[in-house]
Amino acid sequence: MVNMQTINLEKLASKIDEKKIDELAELMDLTPALNEALKKVNELKESGALDAIVNSAYVVKTFRDMLNDEAITHLSSYVSQFLEVYPKALDFFEIAFSNVPYRMMRAIASEEVKKTLESPPKVSLGGIVRLLSDPEIQRGLGVIFTVIRAIGKEFSTK
Repeated sequence: MVNMQTINLEKLASKIDEKKIDELAELMDLTPALNEALKKVNELKESGALDAIVNSAYVVKTFRDMLNDEAITHLSSYVSQFLEVYPKALDFFEIAFSNVPYRMMRAIASEEVKKTLESPPKVSLGGIVRLLSDPEIQRGLGVIFTVIRAIGKEFSTK
């Protein structure tokens, strides 16, 4: 047994030159840092975080592989179109979510309107005249005519 170990050590020693000795010395100097790094890797493995990191790396690689020149061209085209429309979209949302449109949409979507529209009533000319005496109908007509006036102004100035 001792002879085999001696033979193996002799083979190993014959392969070592000055450069390898210097490299081994550098490696020995790095041993504390390597131990610390391996401890951290072991902690990551035990907690399951190492698997998550590896899987995330695969996802990033897949995305990188998907981003060829053609995909980047398409993506930049979409970003350009989005940036072109973005200011107008902000204006639209600011108007659409302001108080007046919100109240009009809430009125249209009310349960009363839903139930009435399931079986809309027939209204005669006399029925219209009677409805005109209702204060809520009068207010609603005022709102509608105000909106119609604003639409007319918007289209007459442009």
